[in-house]
Amino acid sequence: MSAKGSLGIFVGWPIATPLRLRENAEGGTPPPPDPDWVADFQSTHGRDPNQQDWQDHLLSLRYPGTGPNGEWLDRDWQVYYRLVDLLRYPGTGPNGEWLDRDWQVYYRLVDLLGDDLLGQIGKRGGHGTGLYSGIGVFLALWKLEPGPDGTRIAYVRNFPAGGIPPNTTGWTWGNTILILESERNNRPLLMHEYTHVLQYRLTGIRYVPNYLKGGLYNWDNNPYEMQGVEVQQIYEWHPWLPPIWEIVWAGGRSG
Repeated sequence: MSAKGSLGIFVGWPIATPLRLRENAEGGTPPPPDPDWVADFQSTHGRDPNQQDWQDHLLSLRYPGTGPNGEWLDRDWQVYYRLVDLLRYPGTGPNGEWLDRDWQVYYRLVDLLGDDLLGQIGKRGGHGTGLYSGIGVFLALWKLEPGPDGTRIAYVRNFPAGGIPPNTTGWTWGNTILILESERNNRPLLMHEYTHVLQYRLTGIRYVPNYLKGGLYNWDNNPYEMQGVEVQQIYEWHPWLPPIWEIVWAGGRSG
């Protein structure tokens, strides 16, 4: 659930160590590819390596992976290439590159969501999530559109003409997101509501009882809403950030 009105400024987050992707950390021209490495690459991938493949290999030698003796495991390469893919979203640098401050904001968002919620990306949710999703479908009057990561979205009005309570702009039930018609293009609001989707998936049938313990319309003290509000604030002030369902983090990706 999201309140109407501005959510203000989110400041004072701790600084996470930024990850820097470098094609050639030491500068200059990289050495020519090692013949043994080329042969191994051809055997593994069924093609000849290109210059970027070689530079990626050199990077893996400079920065230890999570395997024994620091070698890069498959999961390390998966996260690395997801990060490379992430860079298609321009940062705040002169030519769209990601600056240190961009990585700091990105990892602040990762820390805020945590492994438990991020681990729900690509999943359908625990026991009871489907029931809650059905309630959302009913409230949406079946006026649903496909949403990100297996969600469904309805753009509706406030009660009594629509399915959203008064003085709110969004309401999420399981994998069903209801957003006020006038907020269709409000991306930070969608990130807020998608955070609730991940919360539903994690807690399942316990979500609503837990939510009610925090209080309705209690955006300042309800833990579920506090997390959603912080996410929304981050996207309000850093609209260049990729959507949550594109996030890469140390735990990998699920689904």
